[in-house]
Amino acid sequence: PRSAPNFCNVTMVGCKDQGGNCNVDSSGALLRRGASGQFWKSIVTGMGNRGMQLRDAATATVACSNSTTVTGNLMFRDSIFWNNGSGGTTNCANHSSTASAVCQSCDLYNAWKAQGVGPVVEVDPGISNASFPASPIPNSNANSSALDCKSLDGFFETTSYRGAFAPGGTNWTTGWTNFSTN
Repeated sequence: PRSAPNFCNVTMVGCKDQGGNCNVDSSGALLRRGASGQFWKSIVTGMGNRGMQLRDAATATVACSNSTTVTGNLMFRDSIFWNNGSGGTTNCANHSSTASAVCQSCDLYNAWKAQGVGPVVEVDPGISNASFPASPIPNSNANSSALDCKSLDGFFETTSYRGAFAPGGTNWTTGWTNFSTN
């Protein structure tokens, strides 16, 4: 059996603009081994190589029926991908392991962008990762009421924004989270 987790209001900030050796094959979402799951109202930004990538045909089969149609089993919805990869626009990157699969990474990413309700968008969330630790508080581009996380799972709270922090809100990790460098 495989897990099919639900995630909502997640902020993933890479170390792309911090220099050093942090850009060694970094992805916001590296999806492999037949992964499935729902990622709603999330922000993926500042990854050194790519925002997302499928790494095997088994995961492609879980995610897609063909190169333009998703199964709904592996979804990013109502989420932001921004400033990923060296030029800031590599939100997806195809991998050789999916060359003959039912779909590739960028097919899936483009299908997520084409969703009628709660599509993936490419807007600047205002999160700068130029210093460490990055400030995770987004700007008003993260506001969205397109989807309600409670409809995904009753465990989640209803929010009107993407990511883990309300735009202009407070950093609720202060005082209990340690962002030590490795």
